[in-house]
Amino acid sequence: MQRQYTGSAGKTTNCQIGVSLVLATDSAHVAADFQLYIPESWAQDRARCRRAHIPDDLDYAPKWRLALQMIERAVADGLPRGVVLADCDYGNKTAFRDALDTLGLQYAVEVQSTTMVSSCVGNTGRLGDRMSVAELGAALQPKLRTVTWRQGSKTRLRSRFARIRVVVDRDDRRLRSPQWLLVEWPEDEPAPTKFVLSTVPKSTACKKLVCTFKERWRIERSYEDLKGELGLDHYEGRSYIGWNHHVSVVLACYAFLVAEHVRSFPPSARRARHASSITNAA
Repeated sequence: MQRQYTGSAGKTTNCQIGVSLVLATDSAHVAADFQLYIPESWAQDRARCRRAHIPDDLDYAPKWRLALQMIERAVADGLPRGVVLADCDYGNKTAFRDALDTLGLQYAVEVQSTTMVSSCVGNTGRLGDRMSVAELGAALQPKLRTVTWRQGSKTRLRSRFARIRVVVDRDDRRLRSPQWLLVEWPEDEPAPTKFVLSTVPKSTACKKLVCTFKERWRIERSYEDLKGELGLDHYEGRSYIGWNHHVSVVLACYAFLVAEHVRSFPPSARRARHASSITNAA
């Protein structure tokens, strides 16, 4: 346990942080994997790690690396592939995006406003000037269109978006293949607020791209359920073994609840009512 920033509290506090992998379909989502983030100060203090039963061979890994390890395990285990969604903490890392490319996974990840790209000029194969996504996003103002992506609890969720094909430099200075830059610019904001890089096909409609990226709400909802219904955040021990035991039990219970819900309320009338819970949970 260490003082560090946590999104659930919205501040720096004494806490433990885990990185999760959530799998989702059109009608359900389930947390499939979880790893404890061990701060670098802890990883460098092996005596303290041993007191917390942290294995000696477990070295420091940033959050994006933990996420990538879980994604690689999921691919190796044959779990269903989909579009990888992530916020800036992950999308900003070139190595993370490159690894997803290597795994053959499409992604739609948020990046910070200073990310440098070059716009694609029509179908000529030429590239425009290199600039930040914030600068390019501001230039897209005439192309903004309002998109509604889903019905919220009180109102329809909508905002203004524009997109353009861009090329991003890799760490080794080689160029990536062209991909989408999606820019969100709410009507009451003086400038764009979100920037998303995505490798979904070029033929993908703008609304489909927006809806895909906005599916990140599933992650927040899964955390609400895991904490509010199953006590994910109730563990207050200092043992690595104890943390993993607690989280494993919570994830197993969550998968069971999701499977039972899908079996009792199938998303399609054509789905057999007696399908096994394990099949639906996977």
